[in-house]
Amino acid sequence: MAAKDFNLLRFQECSEALVPMLKRNKREVFFWCFAIVSMFFMLGSYPAQRSEARWFEIVREMLLTGDWLHPCINGGAYFDKPLVSYWLIAVLAKLSGGIVNEFVCRAPSVISALIGLVCVRNLTALLTNGSRRAALLAGWLTLSLYSFMLWGRLAEADMEQTVFILGAVTVYMNYRDRKSWGAYIGFWFLCAVGAQTKGLPALVIPPMLAFIDCIIRKQIKFHLNLKFFVAFAIGMIVYFIPFILSFAGAGNYSADGLMLVFRENIVRVFNPWDHNDDPFYCYFGYLPRLLIPWSLFFVMAFADRIIQGVRKRHMEENDLWLLCSVIAIFVLFSVSRSRRVYYILPIVPYCMIQTAIWLERQEKTALQKISTFLFNFAHFILPMVAIVLAFAVFAFPSVMKAYFNESGCMDFVPAEVLFNDFSGRFMLICLIATLFGLGYFVFWLIAFRRIKKGNGFDFFTVGKHPVNVVVPFVCMVGSLVFAVVIPLISSSRLFNPCPAFLREVGQTVQANCTADPDYLNRVVIFGDFGEAAVMYYMNLQKPIRKFALEELNDENRDFFDDTVNILGYDAFKTALTEIREKGGMVITHANEAVEIPDDEIRCLFLNGTANYADGVLVEDFNPVTELKISKLAANPEKREKYEKAEGKRLIILVVSPHNHETKDSDNV
Repeated sequence: MAAKDFNLLRFQECSEALVPMLKRNKREVFFWCFAIVSMFFMLGSYPAQRSEARWFEIVREMLLTGDWLHPCINGGAYFDKPLVSYWLIAVLAKLSGGIVNEFVCRAPSVISALIGLVCVRNLTALLTNGSRRAALLAGWLTLSLYSFMLWGRLAEADMEQTVFILGAVTVYMNYRDRKSWGAYIGFWFLCAVGAQTKGLPALVIPPMLAFIDCIIRKQIKFHLNLKFFVAFAIGMIVYFIPFILSFAGAGNYSADGLMLVFRENIVRVFNPWDHNDDPFYCYFGYLPRLLIPWSLFFVMAFADRIIQGVRKRHMEENDLWLLCSVIAIFVLFSVSRSRRVYYILPIVPYCMIQTAIWLERQEKTALQKISTFLFNFAHFILPMVAIVLAFAVFAFPSVMKAYFNESGCMDFVPAEVLFNDFSGRFMLICLIATLFGLGYFVFWLIAFRRIKKGNGFDFFTVGKHPVNVVVPFVCMVGSLVFAVVIPLISSSRLFNPCPAFLREVGQTVQANCTADPDYLNRVVIFGDFGEAAVMYYMNLQKPIRKFALEELNDENRDFFDDTVNILGYDAFKTALTEIREKGGMVITHANEAVEIPDDEIRCLFLNGTANYADGVLVEDFNPVTELKISKLAANPEKREKYEKAEGKRLIILVVSPHNHETKDSDNV
């Protein structure tokens, strides 16, 4: 009885202390509530984007086969990325009852992104001697980034690698003055696991930034001790364990994880076979893109820090470390001959930390005055934007209707697709935009009234600085776009009919397999294109055969070519003959069908009578496409780019198993 009374008393004390604690930390509570909701909102409501389908299908096949050590797509080896990024999804799918869907596959990236926000805020506080305002501002700036919202809501491994790198650096910075077993092991463990999500940058960047800090603080010998080297050895063991396990049970599996690491992280740096069309200075353009909408402010913060350092001939150790870290990461990725915009994603947190620290200090420099002017300008423009959004639900539908009429698609787009599917989603977007516009306008009025009375509105900085009002608005607009608008539009059959179409095709295949167990052997893929999305959305329980014009197999496979076990064109013609006799299905792309050397077979794919599933709108009827066709007629360069995209249209040749009639269905 006494124990029960004691527990009740403790509960009451905690309850009474909770409300004051929430009031004291209301800004942090609001930030985390907003971050969690915006990152998870509608996460599983839209189909695969970019390269996500590879992760979807690899994890689906892992759970189907029970083999978590040998990633496959359509039963073929695909060890393009290390295993941990797949395992994170697979574990979550297993905990969800074996369900592999868009939400489950993207959740590890979202969780990683939220952990990244923790690291950003912690690292900012460390570099500013505990400034909670700078830490909060860094968190909001990072959360509002285009790159953070995009890659943080994708099932790919880029955000996970970035956060493991950031986590390792954060561990080092917290324990840089101590020789701690836990810190050393934690640092190298995070580096090793991060390298298992995507590649070796996670083993290179954290030690590089730690080394820079040791040079600045003259502590190189301080960390060269037995604990450090033992922890390094443990980290390397952790890194190699998945490869050893995969190699030990490889059997007939054709890909080798360690060879792929060598190929993707070393060979690609010096002699890339793809992603090699960008010049060495491309990241001067890519980095500002990743930092939208704060690109200009980062440039000013970076330049101002250098200018002030040169003028004063002195710079604080933390500021110097942050500046050198950004430069070192930038140079590291620029030196590599293989370049893509998302490769340099690990630099983004440090850029935002530097920007937040610069904005929070409010130094009276020329660039600071320019930034204040820009924020003041935005402060008075944003309420006008909010008023426009407040009328979205009344005005935007009329604009969209006029757009559809202009494109001419109203004459032939199925009414159930346009009005029952897309229009409902569009009205929901308008309604949310209206509520957001009204909400922000009220928020702006409150802030303006407080500033007018001289009370200030100190959300991030002390005083009347407009950053306190502008940053939340920009962050909320970004969340509105990425968490509401893009999911609703991407999931519409009007603009993305392929997933729904493939699901229906998969159901047809499974129904035919029930009547004819041999039917699945007559469902084939033709062409060397990524079949991950096809296999994932068709949800077949077994692989299907794949053919291509070139014949590649284990014996003549080149080390720098991932393609294995692809049958040749002659074998495809034999399979096609059987399909036309007994019924079946051929899945290909338009650009693959064009390359078929046999005129009769090529015409069979490209000139057949279209047969579309009910409610599925093909790309040719897309109003956006119709406008592009007319607008690009006088622009050969853009027209060529558009025609290249058109070549990726999915073509499915269906032969009835009953009357042997051939039907040709295509979709994007």
